[in-house]
This record gives sequence, C-alpha cells and structure tokens, in this order.
Amino acid sequence: MDRDWVAGIRALTRRLSFILVALCAGCTSISIQPSCPNELTVGESGQVAANETNPGAIATYLWQVFPPDGGTFENPTQPTTTFLAAKTGEVLIRMTASDGLYQVVSACVTNIVESAGVAVSLTADVSEAAVDEPVRLTCTSIGASLALGVTIVQVDGAAGTLTEVLVGTSEFLATEPGEATFSCTGIDITAQLSDPATVTVTITGGGDGGNGNDNGSGGGRR
Repeated sequence: MDRDWVAGIRALTRRLSFILVALCAGCTSISIQPSCPNELTVGESGQVAANETNPGAIATYLWQVFPPDGGTFENPTQPTTTFLAAKTGEVLIRMTASDGLYQVVSACVTNIVESAGVAVSLTADVSEAAVDEPVRLTCTSIGASLALGVTIVQVDGAAGTLTEVLVGTSEFLATEPGEATFSCTGIDITAQLSDPATVTVTITGGGDGGNGNDNGSGGGRR
C-alpha cells in the first residue's frame, strides 16, 4: 500500500515538474534538486535540502512526506531542515518551491527501517516556549528490543526543573531564557543501554503559563 502511494505521488510529481519547467522555458526561474538520506531508522533524523538556485527575492518552500504518517519536518517551510522518520517503509519526500512567479516541484526517496536492538526516541510537545511555560518530553521505545526502562535528563542549557509526570514522560519548567537540551536513554531486559536520543527546545523570556517548552535537569526511569 505504501509503495503504491509513493509510486503514484512520484509520477504526479514528475508530471507537475515537466509542466512547470515547460512553462518556464526561456525564463530564469527558481530551480531545486531535493536531497534526503538514503536510509533512516525509525526515530532517526536526517537533513533534507532543496539545493535551490535562482530563488529570487521572495522565495517560498514547503516540504511534504508521502505517506503523510511517514515522518515530520522540524521546519517544513525552510529550504534546509531536519526530517524525523516515524514508521518503516519507503517514503517520498517532496519539495514545492516558488520564486513569486514560477513554482517547481521535485522529490527524493528515503527508506525507513526498524532500529536494531534497543533504541529510543525523545520528543518535546513544542519547539519553543516562554519561561514558566511547561514543556512535555516523551521518550518512546522504537527498537527491535523493547526498552523496559527510560531515563530523561537535561544535559545542557537554561536553568529550570524537570519532573517525571508519567512513565516515560517528564515536564520541564524553565526559569530563564535560552536553549535547553534533553537526553533519553533506554535499557532492555538484558541490561543493554540504547544510544541517547536528544531534543532541544528554545526558551523565550517571560510568559504567563500554558503550553510550553523544555529546560531543566532531572530524569524519569521506567
């Protein structure tokens, strides 16, 4: 099913690219050659780049993945960003770019495979939050070997408090602006430790509570 979806989107992308390039013939318009990792494991991130030329003064960009549940982009409207793999299978990563007059579409393909052994993924519910706004961090087992326990700690950045609220979930309250980086490590039944998974959140000055960002040190073990 996923392969049929990817094949269909790839064919449509080729047709759109041909039409748009034909319309732009003889003009100097934006051009892209998207690049993405050949292979990622579930929970692993990799850089994707539009490799644009002749973008003009008001270029716009949009990254999309097919199937849509194949992963997420850190910033889908930037020409270069990070793609986080979410499920196994082949995904088509498509870039649509415009220079304000012409629009082009092109794509690359990434194969997502299951992580070997014990592995974890760490995510934050927001990428940016104000001081005193809570940021929720979630550590998930993604490897072939189940992580029976996980530990979340702050490894760098602005001061704050990190509190375990659920198994595998912690909440951070920053007390100062800056960037805060967190790490999660998992352990399986054989006492094998996973490589650490990290996430960074930007803390801005001042806030009156609500959904948040992350900072602080502490940990949660399951």
